[in-house]
Amino acid sequence: MNIRENAIQELMAFSQELKKFCVIQNAITNHEDVFFQLKQVFTTFSESNIPRARVWIDGGQRYTAADDLVSKSISQIANLELFLKETLSSEKFCITLNGLSSYSEVLSSAIVAHILHPIFAQAGKTPNCGTDVYSFIGNYGFTPFGVHDDQDHSLLFHVGPEPKIAYIWEREQYESITGGTLASTDYEALLSHANVITLYPGDLLFIPKGDFHIFETKGFSVTLGVTIYPDDLLLESTQGLRLMAGQLTDQDQIMNTALTLNELVQLRRLAVLSNGSIIYPPMMKRADDRLTLALNPSISAKTIYPVYAMKIGDREALIVRMRVIWSKSTGLMSQISERINAANSQPLREFLVPFEGDNLKKIVVSLLNRVHQMGGISVE
Repeated sequence: MNIRENAIQELMAFSQELKKFCVIQNAITNHEDVFFQLKQVFTTFSESNIPRARVWIDGGQRYTAADDLVSKSISQIANLELFLKETLSSEKFCITLNGLSSYSEVLSSAIVAHILHPIFAQAGKTPNCGTDVYSFIGNYGFTPFGVHDDQDHSLLFHVGPEPKIAYIWEREQYESITGGTLASTDYEALLSHANVITLYPGDLLFIPKGDFHIFETKGFSVTLGVTIYPDDLLLESTQGLRLMAGQLTDQDQIMNTALTLNELVQLRRLAVLSNGSIIYPPMMKRADDRLTLALNPSISAKTIYPVYAMKIGDREALIVRMRVIWSKSTGLMSQISERINAANSQPLREFLVPFEGDNLKKIVVSLLNRVHQMGGISVE
């Protein structure tokens, strides 16, 4: 996903640092390639990789749609619109697909490198609660859930092939028209007061949280979205606890260890940063048979996905792409994370030099295999 030079600077300027809606024309310079990558996402679904999808047909939500996308998944899709019409048994449909980072490493890495990091650098901060990458797909007319507002900022990259029309009302304007902040399908009363923007393939639209909006999609099109979540300490604490307790049993000693909310928040923040600030981890890879001393492959860090280590209680965590590997606190995880983040086509035997003894080397190789499966290193 290639972004036009200065497009992010224009976004930050025209949106007044992400406070006002704006459109940046021709922001994506390779929207046809992005469309192809999104099409490929529909070939990845399986019973072990269920899509986070919602589908609306004739104004109603179809709750079996995710199963349909799995059961009818094929290895190659020539025409995405025809494939979805046949899969959903409907000429008209609307699909929302969240957590795209779980299905396309190519797209998510491009978004992290070319969109998220530049925006955060311009803004001077990284969102503590992270982001999500999603897509709207279909030929559904008006958004099926009506004119509405979101609690999060939205960056929308229109991929095409057909244009899409956005109707936007700033929050104060919407309240003055409707007398409140409830969602509405009274288009006749609202549309004449809207700010109307036609999005063409390659365009970027920013909508700040709280502004009301609806989209009209007359022809088949795909829009890629990035949600920027607002700070929420409660969410960070509960998600940190989920990362902490996911592999525990009631007999584990740490069950009786005092923990602070600050530790749980820090654990979750490091997990988010390890995945480029995207909250959904990538699909797990198969173990790589090349990661052996005999074959001595080269290991490289993924610089946009740093690996972290953290000590909590009597445990130490190796934090990789929104997943955590736990061990007793020995300092090994910190040493491994430092070695990984500094690795640049480093032969495995060279990587293992600081780890003394055959048994320890075997443990480190086993951990590197798990990190590779999680998407935290490249193996060549």
